[in-house]
Amino acid sequence: MVRSNALLVLLVLFPPIITSQTTTKSNHHGSNSNTPHHPIYLDIKPANTTHHLLSLQNVPLSTYQLSHSPHRRRVGFIGPELTSHIPEAVEIVPSRTFPPLEKGSPPLTLHNVPVVDERLLFMYGIGATQELSKIMDGLETSLHRETERVISLAEQLVLLESLLEQGSDDDNNNDDENTSGTTAAAIATMR
Repeated sequence: MVRSNALLVLLVLFPPIITSQTTTKSNHHGSNSNTPHHPIYLDIKPANTTHHLLSLQNVPLSTYQLSHSPHRRRVGFIGPELTSHIPEAVEIVPSRTFPPLEKGSPPLTLHNVPVVDERLLFMYGIGATQELSKIMDGLETSLHRETERVISLAEQLVLLESLLEQGSDDDNNNDDENTSGTTAAAIATMR
């Protein structure tokens, strides 16, 4: 939950910056393009990649063995756990038959088996990756902007130090009364 909130804060503070380059990419490949689609596709809308990222962040990834294949260790999502996070990724199959564990034994039939739709999860992964890419682009843009600001402040600080040093030298020499007034005016314009 903390990660989700942190991600939302990042999205609010650093929204992705849309440039002509990213717009061109999405118009060329995205569903908002003028490219005609096959009539099999209806109601095409952009996917909510933020939802994909947040959903996948919260689902526990597990290692496990299946009862019909106990010698093979797997990595993935457990159907019942996945149901509470991404319900459309799990289908309950009334029954599924597996080959026997040992030769000569009857096949193993399980009832009400939660089957994970790995294709859907793969697409969620692509959406999450796209969202992370947008976040990274926004963070890079913000970092560049802040770096430029720090550089500008550092340059102003060097100039101020130089003016103060010059003013201090002039005050010590007492040669020209206008110098301290010029230093003060220069400092005022920097604010």
